[in-house]
Amino acid sequence: MISDKTIQEVLQRIDIVEVIGEFVNLKRSGSNYKGLCPFHKEKTPSFVVSPSKQIFKCFGCGASGSAISFLMKHEHFTYPEAIRWLAKKYNIEIEETEDDEESRQKRQERESIFTVNTFAQKYFTHNLFFEDEGISVGLGYLRHRGFRDEIIEKFQLGYALNQRDGFTQHAIKQGYKLDTLSKAGLTIIKETNYFDRFWARVIFPIHSLTGQIIGFAGRILDKDKSPAKYLNSPETEVFQKRKILYGLYFAKKSITQEKKCYLVEGYTDVLSFHQAGIENTVASLGTSLTEDHVNLIHRFTDNLTLIFDGDSAGIKAAMRGIDIALKEDLNLKVVLLPNGEDPDSFSKKNAPADVREYIETHEQDFITFKAGFLLQDNADDPYKRSEAIRNMAKTLAVVSDPVRREIFIKRAAEVFGISSDSLASEVMRIYKSNITQLSRGKVSTHTPDRKTPVLPSTIQTTALPEEKELIEYLLRYGNRIYEERQTESGEKVPITVADFIITELTNENLEFKNLFYKEVFEEIKKLREQGKDFDIKYFQSHPDQRFQELANELLANDYEISRIWEKRGGEATHPHEHYKEFTLSALLSYKLRIVSLEIGRLGKLQQVPADNLEMAVDIEDRYKKLYAIQQELQKIKRELFGEHRIILPNAGL
Repeated sequence: MISDKTIQEVLQRIDIVEVIGEFVNLKRSGSNYKGLCPFHKEKTPSFVVSPSKQIFKCFGCGASGSAISFLMKHEHFTYPEAIRWLAKKYNIEIEETEDDEESRQKRQERESIFTVNTFAQKYFTHNLFFEDEGISVGLGYLRHRGFRDEIIEKFQLGYALNQRDGFTQHAIKQGYKLDTLSKAGLTIIKETNYFDRFWARVIFPIHSLTGQIIGFAGRILDKDKSPAKYLNSPETEVFQKRKILYGLYFAKKSITQEKKCYLVEGYTDVLSFHQAGIENTVASLGTSLTEDHVNLIHRFTDNLTLIFDGDSAGIKAAMRGIDIALKEDLNLKVVLLPNGEDPDSFSKKNAPADVREYIETHEQDFITFKAGFLLQDNADDPYKRSEAIRNMAKTLAVVSDPVRREIFIKRAAEVFGISSDSLASEVMRIYKSNITQLSRGKVSTHTPDRKTPVLPSTIQTTALPEEKELIEYLLRYGNRIYEERQTESGEKVPITVADFIITELTNENLEFKNLFYKEVFEEIKKLREQGKDFDIKYFQSHPDQRFQELANELLANDYEISRIWEKRGGEATHPHEHYKEFTLSALLSYKLRIVSLEIGRLGKLQQVPADNLEMAVDIEDRYKKLYAIQQELQKIKRELFGEHRIILPNAGL
């Protein structure tokens, strides 16, 4: 894990204009900077970056956030990945905190593999462009295949010389350890001998989402040799084929912009499509589509189109991918190229516009595609037709969303010419059977230390509007002084807004009903118990993206607060100067709402005949007391607003 010290150093060094400026062409506009929004297509700049607030805000699509949230949204980084990217940019050494010695060793091993892989990539690329054998054999092959130099350089292709230990000898001379070369999968050790894994092959480096070299694929060029055409790096600490999509690092921006991902079969298919301008294209590394692959794609888009050869192998590959993609709720389409063509050859024979047109006109939904395959030459055979319907039912049964599943069932029933009720019955039978099998084979994930079951993070109870206001004032003004209180010794102690709100709620045993706001409140409470100050920027750079979005929205809405205040004649003072009144008003309103709800609940109880006179008297007495409290609170609130004429800003969350 990255240490808090490193994270704080990174946060202090961030310049949002510098960071976003690497991805967006920004121009100064007054005290801010403007550019075309990278999150939606626009011709007039509505994307604003504020150096003073260290936030961005698009007034077109509403996107907003900090430098970190920009990287997480634009580059689809996780929070640690964004921190590491920034640390590298600002030359900050990352300090790690480890739970144990094993974790420390694994981290060091990963870092060593990344380092030696980068060295290897540069070595192979140098061979391709500057060594005679690399130029004549490797570069000659790639150019003969029609790849332009800019594509070769973009994907950092290389060449492994026809020497059994050329790379290993060179790496050792440069100070790399044989053990590290072996763990990276670059060198094979057998007893006292060692040799290169890749030799006499064109090399395709494989990148992580952040652009690090995690492995390689090598293509043999001598057709007379028996080894497999492609050879991949073995499984290592940083390389697992089932979790990697080739070209995703270069495709992710285009996938986000186009809102669609094309999945092809091979390395050269990806290169050819990118060269044709179809950059939202990736490939699996010679493996069938996996759940990990689909989850990766799902980080960028809900729409996936499988593009395969039109031969039987291509059709079978597409069939294998359908259930996996549907299980993860992707909107799936399939394109089969003309028989004898693959994406590489097809894009070379046709103009880029024609390739795009073919894909768009030949995209089939998975039902049409699969039904056509299952019914080919068997449409009139009742037995085979029924088997085809059951096969389709198995596919539809993996769809978890009931609405989507019902729509698919109706569509498939039309294609097969049967009633949707009969197909739905078969789908539900299989669906329930699948659920039963999963529950039988499920491994218990119960944690002994927990006393209650874990709830999904999406569960929320009904939120009170006043909870939003209290959380807003905690984040905006939590560190500001609300009042000073005198101790018994006569010393004056400053009480912050956060301390005031926390004390008021804690003393009355009040809890937020919105689970997310409750999380925010508990974190602030913990910080104050530890004697730590915080501000909105603390949450702006929080590891939990929900906290970031909350803080960023508040900062972005400062623009709207200012406009509202000016329209309401508030030029003399800014609304934030009235934070004490806002805080007290929000707290009173929150308590008033709680009281009102309790009064309503007790009012309903009064309508139910009491079992005895004592219970009825008790209920009536409590009602009178609560009503008195309500009247007192309303009186205080009227006095407060009457004295200060407060206009609450519509900041909104």
